[in-house]
Amino acid sequence: MPPDLVSQIDWDTLELEGSQYIDEELKDSESDLLYSVYFKNSKDRCFLYLLFEHQSKPDKWLRYRIIKYKTRAWDDSFKKYKEQEKLIPILSMVFYIGSSSWNYSPEFSDLVYDTPVDSEYIPKFKHVLWDFSNKSIEFKGAIKAKIAHLLIQSHFHGKFTDIFHLLLDYFNQIKETIGINYTKVFFIYMAKTQQHEDVKHFLNVMRKEEQQKGGEHMIRILDELRLEDRLEGELKGELKGELKGQIAIIENMLTAQLDHFYKTF
Repeated sequence: MPPDLVSQIDWDTLELEGSQYIDEELKDSESDLLYSVYFKNSKDRCFLYLLFEHQSKPDKWLRYRIIKYKTRAWDDSFKKYKEQEKLIPILSMVFYIGSSSWNYSPEFSDLVYDTPVDSEYIPKFKHVLWDFSNKSIEFKGAIKAKIAHLLIQSHFHGKFTDIFHLLLDYFNQIKETIGINYTKVFFIYMAKTQQHEDVKHFLNVMRKEEQQKGGEHMIRILDELRLEDRLEGELKGELKGELKGQIAIIENMLTAQLDHFYKTF
């Protein structure tokens, strides 16, 4: 994020507003989150809109879609904050994971062809861009953020078996906590996005390691899921229920690049 803006935000006021402002037909390739936050020593809030692009190649019309998503977020804000007298500013941030680097301008006005119409009559905004198309990028952060990043990258770039050793090391560092069981969600995400035989192999290796060192927490999760036996059929149905929303959380955990978000995991 722009450093001058980061320094002016009271990060203790960060609040999740919602998600799913994206177009219905793009839900397989996009996901989003909308946060609100207050500025320091102020009663004014700002929206932080995070859009996750999982398309195979850059899309120049992304900037046009962002305008639509912003208006939907504003529509919701009028329902929730009835006292507002002006629009709440929205900072749009795009996380892109694709097979080729992003090569389009983040400036909306660049979509409009040259015209006698003065630029002051043309909407002007740009989005922040994080390009994660390079799968060799080192991702820094908390353990759960690293696991999420590895799983997402392996989903869109392949090479799941190449990261077995890293995943085993990271999973061994996860501690049992209250709230959403991210370890369970990670396993479900693997089963949803990777080759079933590869997932079975990974889970068998992990089970053997955990049995050798007495990892009761992880063994409980593996026994509860029994993914090795359920990868064909039942899992697909389960994803339509409670865990479907938690799967979206994994993809949105790329936001953990912001130090504040690390604390929640």
